[in-house]
Amino acid sequence: IIFFVSVKPFFSKEPSDVTAVADSSVELECAVGGDPSPKILWRRDDGKMPIGRARLTDDKNLRIDRVQPEDEGVYICDASNLVGAITAKATLTVHSPPVFAVRPLDQTVSLNGIAKFDCMATGNPPPSVFWAQEGSQVLMFPGNSYGRFAVSQSGQLSIHGVLKQDAGFIVCSALSVAGSATARAFLQVRSVGDVPPPIIEVGPANQTLPLHSVATLPCQAGGDPPPKVRWSKNGILLQMNSRINVFNNGTLQIDDLELSDSGLYTCTGVSESGESSWSGSLSVERGPGALLHRSADPSVFPRPPGRPRLLNASQSSLTIAWDPPQGANTLIGYTLEYYSPDLQTGWVVAAHRVNAHSIVKDLKPDTRYVFIVRAENSYGLSVPSNISALARTLSKDSRAVPPQQLDEARTRLGTKVLTLMELVPLSSTSVRVTWEVLTGDDFLEGVYIRFRELSGGSHKYNMVTVMNAGATQYTVSNLRKFTKYEFFLMPFFKSVEGQPSNSKIVQTLEDVPSAAPTGLSWDVLNSSYVLLRWSPPPPQHLNGVLLGYKVLVKNNTTLTETSLNATTSSTLLLGPLNAKSAYNVRVAGVTKAGWGPYCPEVRLTTEASSGGSRPPRAPYPSSTPVWLLVVTAGSALALALSCVVALYLRRRRMDKEIGHLSVNGNEVSLLQSNGKETLWIERNGWGKDSSGGVVAMGNGGQGDYAEVDTRGLTTFCNLRKDQPTPYATTTLSAGNVANWNEFLPPPPDHPPP
Repeated sequence: IIFFVSVKPFFSKEPSDVTAVADSSVELECAVGGDPSPKILWRRDDGKMPIGRARLTDDKNLRIDRVQPEDEGVYICDASNLVGAITAKATLTVHSPPVFAVRPLDQTVSLNGIAKFDCMATGNPPPSVFWAQEGSQVLMFPGNSYGRFAVSQSGQLSIHGVLKQDAGFIVCSALSVAGSATARAFLQVRSVGDVPPPIIEVGPANQTLPLHSVATLPCQAGGDPPPKVRWSKNGILLQMNSRINVFNNGTLQIDDLELSDSGLYTCTGVSESGESSWSGSLSVERGPGALLHRSADPSVFPRPPGRPRLLNASQSSLTIAWDPPQGANTLIGYTLEYYSPDLQTGWVVAAHRVNAHSIVKDLKPDTRYVFIVRAENSYGLSVPSNISALARTLSKDSRAVPPQQLDEARTRLGTKVLTLMELVPLSSTSVRVTWEVLTGDDFLEGVYIRFRELSGGSHKYNMVTVMNAGATQYTVSNLRKFTKYEFFLMPFFKSVEGQPSNSKIVQTLEDVPSAAPTGLSWDVLNSSYVLLRWSPPPPQHLNGVLLGYKVLVKNNTTLTETSLNATTSSTLLLGPLNAKSAYNVRVAGVTKAGWGPYCPEVRLTTEASSGGSRPPRAPYPSSTPVWLLVVTAGSALALALSCVVALYLRRRRMDKEIGHLSVNGNEVSLLQSNGKETLWIERNGWGKDSSGGVVAMGNGGQGDYAEVDTRGLTTFCNLRKDQPTPYATTTLSAGNVANWNEFLPPPPDHPPP
């Protein structure tokens, strides 16, 4: 007869929960045994399998490539054979780096105005969004105010009462354990003096026209606020009449030209920010033989060039470049103009008929300038380009950084530069931070290590600066003991901070408590036992998980000293004690790292007047009848004798039951009495010898604090319900042993003769 034994499927390795970053690969393991060999089937509990990206490996594990956020869910491994089936589940969590749903935009705000920037980011887990001014170390989080700056719960940054020094880049960062993202916006603060004067986009050209014809002199002026146009002839404001009119677009038209209309006509744009002028001459000629010249139609002028940009800066010069317009091959050149908000000199022609870049010289140090450029062909000048961003010449301080270098740093550091690799707690107050540099360090001057405590929920980050660009690890010290911290890194170059790294969480190691237990007190139960009570050290001083207490007891006359590792119970039943002796007690808290300081020493005795909680009895009156005393004493004596007989018979019965058992001294330790720890102390005292054992001491010994190995004490008992344990001494517990003093009335103050 052949027997076949089938084995129900069993897991040798169950699938475990996995967390992966989006676009990475992940593998869920499922190893199964059984006979016959079980079939393994993977399925998804809350959705469809990622078709095309999910497959089974040779080991029947489930592998998913290029995981996406929608792949999150519960995956189930089913194994079955002829005998039975088993199932195991694992949860896949997909972390995706932050992505901006709303990015902040550049803004121009008037002085004392309000600037608002919006920024929203998505990701898994949801990222933290915070703001910072470039060059400032203050991080601003939603739901908080920072003086004139405030961030709403939705992440909108508001700046009230905008000042000139607020101008610059505003940085929005999104941070999570999966990565980070950074977006910048530029805030330009505009005052009356900072706004450029109006720009004459199209001005009058020189013309020679015949008598009695019509002259048209264009004038298009732009600016903010929109300027008003006025005309003058030979420096005198032009008076309108039936022949002379100005249209809404600023164009001057003169009908039925007369010889007296010849002159220099000036178009002036006027606004709160200033004035700008453009002049053209008009000549009126008599007779058909005159050489006439009429201004060209604006449609034949070239298109405007691109916005000027700064290439280089020095203390006295700025190099400006721009992109040419379409049809640049027909151009004669470019005209470059500048305006300085600091000098307030109006628009100045810096260069005429130059190529696609120009070095503007003879400028003042540490001064702001803006530029416009016009293209010129054989018909005339184009309308101007858009106004450039503010450019500043360098100050005489040699440490100043060229603006174009900072722009390059913003571009290079605006991508992922650092990855936070590992946080390792080295001690209760220090953590080693390790990171990886992903790009070159040309624009990596150093690293800011930012960290905060997580316990209080505060967004106040501390910062350590690592100036070595090539460093990849640093030890942060002076941290709080046994505290969780969040860390992330920020690369920097001069005043430019780059994209943050991912964040990680770490907890410093445990340490001994830095404060002692409090409120040590005791209750006298009888002449041999007291109940100690205390409160644990304050939570902020535990520095770890409180595992228990160390209790030291010292007798003044004989050496009855011991050290007890108690449980987290904050009570201890202490006894049997010598009623005529006093004891000094101290308690310390214990964590994984050891024990901390002891509380102040308490001196206790078993006398009720020395700290017992039982109030003293009132004396009997002297008039108590003698017969009552005799009857009471006799009754008490009879009761005592009956109890003694009962105890004797019970002990003989127990001796017969356990007489065949041996006593193992190492199993005798602490007695659990009514849920309280009990410490038994022999009246002749115990000491600690050099070998770590316990020896009996005479009365002449010196009483010092010492720790006793309780495994060797026969006077420590541990009641265990799983097996009977022989006793070495008779145990009296406060909860179940009668105190005969409570049954017998006290003697009268004045007994009868």
